[in-house]
Amino acid sequence: MCFDYNDRSEDLSKLIPALVKAQSEMQSVAPDSVNSHFKNKYAVLSGVVKGTRSVLCTNGFSVIQPIVYYPDHECNILVTTLLHESGQYLSSSCRLRPSKDDAQAMGAYITYMKRYAYCALIGVVIAEDDEDDDGEFDRQMRKNSNKPDSRNEFISDQQLAHIKSL
Repeated sequence: MCFDYNDRSEDLSKLIPALVKAQSEMQSVAPDSVNSHFKNKYAVLSGVVKGTRSVLCTNGFSVIQPIVYYPDHECNILVTTLLHESGQYLSSSCRLRPSKDDAQAMGAYITYMKRYAYCALIGVVIAEDDEDDDGEFDRQMRKNSNKPDSRNEFISDQQLAHIKSL
C-alpha cells in the first residue's frame, strides 16, 4: 500500500513568486563525492543544502524534513516541507522502505531520500558529471522492464489526479 501525504497552503500567492525568484538565483549543485562501489560522482546532502540554503533564506524559505511514523499504516514517512516566511508552505512525502533493516542501511537510505526529496521540492538539479548516482538504478530498471512479471509503477491514477488538481 502506498501512503500519500502531500499538503500545501490554500493560498500560495507569496510562496510561488518567491520560489520563482529563488530558483532564478540558484545554480545547479556540483557533485562533490565519489561512490566507492560504483565509482560514480554524486552530491552529498550537506553539499546540496550548502549550495542552496543561502538563496532559500534570502528569499524567505526554510526546509524541514521530519520522519513521521504512521501506526495505522505501520510505516515511516519522510515529510519534506518548504516553509515561506509568509506562513505559506508546500509539503511532499515519501514512504521509507530501505532494502535492509539495520541502522546503517536505514541511515544511508534516509539521507539518500532526503537529498532527492529536498532537490525535487525546491527544484534544484545536480550538475551532471560522468553519471549521476542513480545510474545503477536506471540500468537495473531497464534490465527489469524486459521481464514479463516486472511491475514498474511510477505514479498511480489517483496520484496523477491529485497532481492535476494542484
